[in-house]
Amino acid sequence: MNVGARSLAPDTARRIRWLGPIVALGFALVAAGRPSADGLVDAIPPEYDPDQVLEKTFDNLYDYDMTTTLTLVLHNGRGEESIRRAEVARKRIDGRLHAYGRFLDPPWMRGTSVLVIDNLERSDDHFLFLPEHRRVRRVTNVQRTDSFLGSDLWYEDLERRHVEDYRTFATRAADFAGEPALVISAEPIAHSGYARVDFTIARRDHLLLQTAFFKADSDDPFKTITLPSRDDTVFEDGHRIPIRLSVENLRRGTRTEARFEKLRVNPEISDSLFTSAALESQRAVRGSWRRRGRCRDFSSRRSEA
Repeated sequence: MNVGARSLAPDTARRIRWLGPIVALGFALVAAGRPSADGLVDAIPPEYDPDQVLEKTFDNLYDYDMTTTLTLVLHNGRGEESIRRAEVARKRIDGRLHAYGRFLDPPWMRGTSVLVIDNLERSDDHFLFLPEHRRVRRVTNVQRTDSFLGSDLWYEDLERRHVEDYRTFATRAADFAGEPALVISAEPIAHSGYARVDFTIARRDHLLLQTAFFKADSDDPFKTITLPSRDDTVFEDGHRIPIRLSVENLRRGTRTEARFEKLRVNPEISDSLFTSAALESQRAVRGSWRRRGRCRDFSSRRSEA
C-alpha cells in the first residue's frame, strides 16, 4: 500500500482510537479451536508444557478467516450505556492477518474505514480513511495503553499475542463456571502496561475462557476479558467460536460488551478488500465474500457443546 505517514489532527486521532480497536477486536478477541485430525478441537493432555498450551491457545485465536458485524455496548459507572457498530472482515494473506473495518454507527463516524495489517517484528500497520478528507492516512505511534472513547479496552489488549512475549511462571487447575480449566500465569517480557496476565483455558478444547490483567501493586486483577458462558459460542469447521465477550474494569466499575453478529467463518473473501482502494471507496464487507463449504450466519445460534 503506497500511503505516506502524516501527522494526525485531534479528530483523526480520536477516530482511530475508536475504530482501530473495533477492527482489532474482529481478529484479536474471537477465539477458536484449531481442528485436530478427527475434525474436533484438541484437549489439553494430562502431561503438558505450559508454553505449548499457551502457544496453541494463541494460535487458536487466529486460525480462521471471518466476517462479522461487531457491536460494542459501553456501560459506564452511572448505569448509562452507548452503542458502537462496525462491519469487519479478517483474512490471512501471505502469513499475516489483515483486517478491514467500516464504521456504521453512530452517524458522526459512518463511512470512516480502517485497515490493520499484522506485523511480526514491529507494530501493526494502521491505515485510516476519513470521508470528509477523501484520503487514506497512515497512523503511527499509537499508544498501546490508551483507552478509546471511554472503553475498557487498550490497544495492547487487541494485539496479536505470541508465547515468546511472555515468561510463564505458574500453572494451576481451576473450575471456571463448572468447566475444568487450566490457569497459566505469565509476565510480559517486553514493555507492557501489565505486570502479570492470567490466562484461563478450557482443558477440553483450548478455548480461552478469561484473561485477567494485573498491575504491579496488586495481587487482584484490575481488568478481565471473559467469555460469559459456553452458551455464547458456536461450533463450525472444528472451531469453537465466542459470539459474546465481556470486558470489565474492576477498578473503575465499567464494562464493555462485544457482540459478534452475522458471523461467517471461512468465507472466500477477496484480497482486494484489504487495500487502499477499498478504503477510499468505502467498500462494504458484504459483497466482498462468497460462501464456501458450510459457511453460515451464526448470529442467531448458540452453543452445540
